[in-house]
Order: sequence, then C-alpha cells, then structure tokens
Amino acid sequence: MEINLSPILITIGSWEFRWYSAILIISAALALLFLLLEARRLGLSRAHAIVLFLWGIVFKITFAKLFLFFDRWEFYSADPAKILDPSSGRLDGGIIGYILLLIIYSRVIKFPFWRMSDLVIPCLAVAVAAGRIGCFINGCCYGVACDLPWAIIYTDPHSYASINTPLHPVQLYQAAWYAAVFMTVWLLRKHLKPEGSLFLLFIMLHAAGDLVTRFFRTDNTFFLGLQQAQVISILMLLVCIPLYLVRQYRYRQTHINGADG
Repeated sequence: MEINLSPILITIGSWEFRWYSAILIISAALALLFLLLEARRLGLSRAHAIVLFLWGIVFKITFAKLFLFFDRWEFYSADPAKILDPSSGRLDGGIIGYILLLIIYSRVIKFPFWRMSDLVIPCLAVAVAAGRIGCFINGCCYGVACDLPWAIIYTDPHSYASINTPLHPVQLYQAAWYAAVFMTVWLLRKHLKPEGSLFLLFIMLHAAGDLVTRFFRTDNTFFLGLQQAQVISILMLLVCIPLYLVRQYRYRQTHINGADG
C-alpha cells in the first residue's frame, strides 16, 4: 500500500505545520477530556487536574527528548538543535517522566499516589494511541523493510521514512495495540482493586507491546541485540509484575479472606 499523503498540512513561507502536530493537539484534547472525567470521579479538583495536565506535557516532552538524546548520542551531540524537532522523542521516556510527576505532584497536594496514578491512565492511553496515528502519517518511528502483503510504501519526499521501500507498518501495529490497551483500562477502571492496579496494568501492557513491536523497528541496538527501549520495557515488567501480584495477594488477604473470617 502506497502512502501518498504529504505529512505537511500547512506551509506558510518556510514554516511547516505537519499532520503529526495537528494529531498531537487532538490527542492532548482527548487526554484532557478523559482526565477531567476521571478527576471528577476520583475526587481530584478540576484545578489540580488542569495543573497536572499542563505539567504532564512539560515532563513528557522533557524526558522523551532526554531518553532519545542519550539513545542516539552520536547523532544529536553533533547537532543538538535537532533534538528540538517536535516529532522526536521516546515514548518510554515520556511515561517515566509522567511517573516522576505523579510522585512529586501527589506529595505536593497530599493526594494518594496510587489513586492519582489510576486517574491519569485512561488519558495517557488514549493520547498514546492517537499519537501513533500521527507517527504513521509523519513517517517517523517507521518499520524495517519487508515483503509482506500489508507492507506500506512512503512516496512523499517530506516523509521521515525511507522512500519507495516496502516497510512494516509498525506505527499501525502500535496504534492498534494502544487502542486495545485504552479500551481495556477504560472498561476495568472501576473494577480493579486495590488502587494503583490500573496503573500497573497499563505499564505492563505498554512494556509488553513496546518490547514486541520494536523488533519491527530500525532503532539502534543497545544490549544483547535489544534496543534501549526494549531493555527498559523488560525492567518495567520485572518490577511491575511482582509488584502487581504482591499487591493483589495482600488485598485479597485483607479484604476477601478477612471478610470471610
């Protein structure tokens, strides 16, 4: 399938506004909507939710670019200004930035960390799913060459992907995965106990999906043939799976077995 759509939506002089940026704005609006809905349900004031959202953008961008900078040190150290490209950033860095923000902000306003972490997950999941569509149109985060029937071929010279080469549509793999993740956490948000379980579930699903789909990406290897993001995904799973299971066990011992007694 050929992708003939130009990734540039508007051009004014030398200034370009890409579809990627437009979709990021839409995804941010969706994220804010879901954040406000969940904030009302879980008892966080609208003012705090908006402040959390704005700081979330700052932490996401900062950490996403930091992780990318250190992952491609030789490329960006030669021309640091390239890191300012709006379409550059690492998803796992952005998620870790969010986690750090949640730790800080929950302590500042004295709001339970696990409840706040559950609160932001639906908005984060929908933003990530929408963002992958932006990557697909932009041609960034593109896949390795393949000869499969569903391979995509970018033809526009403004695309960041390799031109006129059949590629894995890895951005669509990820978009489909994160759309399924969003539906899962949205349906389970009122049912998973204890608080924080939704957050841990999202991190585990993100890590599993990112670990697998990056085998179809062209990023640099970091350790034992794995990309840096894949190593981080494995570490996330090693931390979150035992933590999730222990918290589930303790909750059942306290609330279910205790109630039977």
